[in-house]
Amino acid sequence: MSQRANGRTARSPGAVPGKRALAKNSRSLVGPQFINSLVIMAANPSAAGSADTHTDTHVDVFPPVTLYSLLACAAQFALGFALARRWGHESSAADRWVLVWLFYDAIVHVTLEGPFVYMSLVGTVATSESLVAELWKEYGKADQRWLHSDPTVVSLELLTVLLDSSLALVLVYAIVKDRRYRHFVQITLCVCELYGGWMTFCPEWLTGSPNLNTSNRLYLWVYLVFFNGLWVVVPALLLWQSWLALQRAHPSRTAAVLDKAK
Repeated sequence: MSQRANGRTARSPGAVPGKRALAKNSRSLVGPQFINSLVIMAANPSAAGSADTHTDTHVDVFPPVTLYSLLACAAQFALGFALARRWGHESSAADRWVLVWLFYDAIVHVTLEGPFVYMSLVGTVATSESLVAELWKEYGKADQRWLHSDPTVVSLELLTVLLDSSLALVLVYAIVKDRRYRHFVQITLCVCELYGGWMTFCPEWLTGSPNLNTSNRLYLWVYLVFFNGLWVVVPALLLWQSWLALQRAHPSRTAAVLDKAK
């Protein structure tokens, strides 16, 4: 029988595939499944060692609720920025950024932590089906205490929602109106924020962190370190600002007393 039929050449089973076949196979190697595998291994290196035995396991390293949470935080910050521009247009550049933080701080305490306190008092985040509960359930993957109404966490959040948010708004007024009690309120608020952060994590560290999940980079660096670290770094900077302001005020006060004595 002739090796040519209908203008095509018959290929033996061991023949080397042509360029088109190689190109097709190359494209299949970089398809969605391959790219998703790379993302999984980058987010959780331990997953690479188990790829051979768990090839059909799907790991959602960046779930939609995470994206929604980050967008919500961005929207809260944008609102704080807009409010600071509206009410702080006569303040200094440094104070306008302080106002941005204070508005953002109050918005987060009221709109995010406020619902958490309510859900924890009437039930738990884990059993709630509200939209905000979904955000806290995602955070609960990094710190399980937020899912089950941990008494220490709820107590601190009560203080945060009721006291810290009120102090933030009072401080906004003091900055905008240039009140003399501005730095007293600022120091008080910063100490409350730092105390809340310390008491949230120190008991957990002393007991070996049984509720913290640090095996995933997203949970560790974004949920735990970044978002909680904001309420450590910014209050510390504001404390430093208040300290410098008090230093500048003290010599002026001393000089005024001496001039009056003369």
